[in-house]
Amino acid sequence: MKATRFYTLLALLLMAGGVRAQQWHELNTGVVEDLYDVCCIDTNTVFVCGQNGLILKTEDGGNSWQEKYRNEGWEIFSVRFSDDRNGYALVWDENRFFTMQTEDYGESWFPTTRDYSLTRSFGGSRYGTLTWMGYGKPMELYHTNNGVLYIIDFGHLYKSTDGGETFEFADLGLREGGWEAYFEDNIGLVIGCDRYLEHVMRIMKTDDYGEHWENIANYEFSSYKLGSVYFEDERRIKVFGEFYNEYGQCYGVIETNDCFEHITTSDYNSYYVPYFDIDFSNERGCYINSWEYDKDSYIESVAYMTEDAGASWFKVSHGIDNYEFLYCVSATGSDIFVSSQNGRLYKYDSTPVQGVEENRIELSIFPNPIGQILEITTKNAQKLEIFDNFGRKIFEIKAEQDHFVLDATKFDIGIYYIVVTDKEGICHVKKVVKVK
Repeated sequence: MKATRFYTLLALLLMAGGVRAQQWHELNTGVVEDLYDVCCIDTNTVFVCGQNGLILKTEDGGNSWQEKYRNEGWEIFSVRFSDDRNGYALVWDENRFFTMQTEDYGESWFPTTRDYSLTRSFGGSRYGTLTWMGYGKPMELYHTNNGVLYIIDFGHLYKSTDGGETFEFADLGLREGGWEAYFEDNIGLVIGCDRYLEHVMRIMKTDDYGEHWENIANYEFSSYKLGSVYFEDERRIKVFGEFYNEYGQCYGVIETNDCFEHITTSDYNSYYVPYFDIDFSNERGCYINSWEYDKDSYIESVAYMTEDAGASWFKVSHGIDNYEFLYCVSATGSDIFVSSQNGRLYKYDSTPVQGVEENRIELSIFPNPIGQILEITTKNAQKLEIFDNFGRKIFEIKAEQDHFVLDATKFDIGIYYIVVTDKEGICHVKKVVKVK
């Protein structure tokens, strides 16, 4: 485990107070196409879209799926509904985008766009994973309650007031790629990088359905990668990303509350996160990291969960194929869905997993603060590691026994972290201190 990866994992585990049961279940979608987006209507009704113009629907919480649309060669990036009958899908076909509409809750779909004059061509694949890692989700559809449609297309904003028949372009002065947005009635917020000052992240706001936009907040870093944004409403926003300043790399969250007056970021290092997505349902939320890297080394795709509105996070990746690219997470009620490659779709189940309690990791440390010796007692662990406060590994051993007595006289004064891992890869962390 590299130092950069260690700090992110460490912070998540310590905030969560340990580990939880990992409870993802793969659903049988019956398809093999990549699934780009999930739209949860309620706990029973969910739509999924992806490659080859694919739209799937379930009405029993994912137990069975019906194919509602397919068109070879098309890519559908988003499906959104305004009520229990009307919805829109965002389609990419070779070198143009357009929208499709349904008026019968997704049973049938028909194209609505008739003016393609504003559509731009983009070099390279719209749906290749390298594009997603470099730019974020290529295209996203937003549908407000008053019928206005917005499309973000690689850093270009388009608006339609006639149900997707025509679109007009809005120039916000932001650079291509890495945009995130929120629209609710007349309010709209867009977060992205300044077109000419590439290290300045700007927040643009409209309160008149996109007729006029105002720059309401700016954050300057030596460099940053915007990962995802969670909008509770237009005043409570959390910006998740990877930020760099004069002190080095920093993986963190910018919380913008009360008109963006309060800003906080984490102070620990990170590994490179090419792409991630986030969604919440009440207190519970999930964010997915796709194809994480530590320097040039491939790690895995992972998921983290929160049950306290993002105050703490814990890793929940068991059951997910870590070598598949994760595209989208969508939450509703107590259910969370994650879409992936090759028709893979995962659902998070909050019910306890049988056998978890008897197989749960146990870890106790004595004494703390550390004296001349350090006694570690553990159960159900496969590996034991000790890291110093700089993320450097100073001890590692296979946990073939339950009790260890270590000579701590050579430990420098400072903070250390004991990490034990079970056979499923679940970690448990405890902090200890050496004071003399």
